[in-house]
Amino acid sequence: MITLTHLLSEQPKVERLAIQSHDMCMYLVELTQAGNTDLLAGDNGRPLVFRSIEHIKQQLAGLEVASAVLVQHSPYHEMIGLADDPVPPMEIAIVWPC
Repeated sequence: MITLTHLLSEQPKVERLAIQSHDMCMYLVELTQAGNTDLLAGDNGRPLVFRSIEHIKQQLAGLEVASAVLVQHSPYHEMIGLADDPVPPMEIAIVWPC
């Protein structure tokens, strides 16, 4: 994990920023830098949970990001009784910064 404070002080080039959407109201951020992927954490070492994509953009606006995506996992196949086979999440490219 990488803390928000460390990330903002270092200002590294982010190869990929993935916003993981959970229940359409909780968002976690994964960052890939120099080939390593880390979850964004608070100073307490716990994953940072955001309540909107806009809040994430406000907090990380100063970063140089090569690509950004919204990752949406869907339980739809389970809800309609399809097999329990894993379904890959949907990834949607987003403009960074807006």
